Amino acid sequence: MLPEIDLAVVAAHPKIFIGYSDLTALMTYFTDAVGLVTFHGPMAAKDWARQDGVDLPSWQAALSGVVPWELTLGADSGVSALVEGETEGVLYGGCLSILVASLGHRTR
Repeated sequence: MLPEIDLAVVAAHPKIFIGYSDLTALMTYFTDAVGLVTFHGPMAAKDWARQDGVDLPSWQAALSGVVPWELTLGADSGVSALVEGETEGVLYGGCLSILVASLGHRTR
């Protein structure tokens, strides 16, 4: 399917592209081929269906770019840093099994 997508059209009309799981292939293809920024996140049927399933301020900040997006985790979050400090860069990812499958490897 990927070779049939007209990348010139995608590049000429960029949109916010949000996918989950199986859309990882499209997200990475659009990012690699035309530099489109894509988001791996929330599953509409599951996450938006719950009252607190999506943190709206984070969602709006990530999509609008108006305010810097920060992830603030308290001591009770269960998350700890492997290395203390700050960094910045490109976050590239998606569903790991789909990424591996796109490399031609089989997962079990």
